[in-house]
Amino acid sequence: MKIPNSELVGRIIREKLKEVGVVRSQQELGRIVEGELKDIDSSFHISPERARRIALEVQDIDVTVETKKSASDKPNNCPVCNYDLEGLYAENLEGEKTRVGFRCNNCGYRGDVDEFMPMRYEFKIRKD
Repeated sequence: MKIPNSELVGRIIREKLKEVGVVRSQQELGRIVEGELKDIDSSFHISPERARRIALEVQDIDVTVETKKSASDKPNNCPVCNYDLEGLYAENLEGEKTRVGFRCNNCGYRGDVDEFMPMRYEFKIRKD
């Protein structure tokens, strides 16, 4: 089993998204990328998670995240790209700041205090 470099994977992701338009899940992205890699070298392998992380680094690709409710602890780092999360705050009726959500300044992930677990990813070429 061989692991492809990030540059090759990024090129494949960009080309396939230009061809298909939108990929609506991390698993689908992984299957598409691995299929293209196998055409190059049958010993290449990539996980859907690695394909997602590389897609986040490709400048002309938008990655959106649909979140769901979770009973687990609130994240300290972004569940998408592992960068630090910034708290989003609102002022309540008593004038106190209350945390209402999270935001990642690196990848654009947003979640609220109840719905913060990634459920589905969508990948598409950025329209300028």
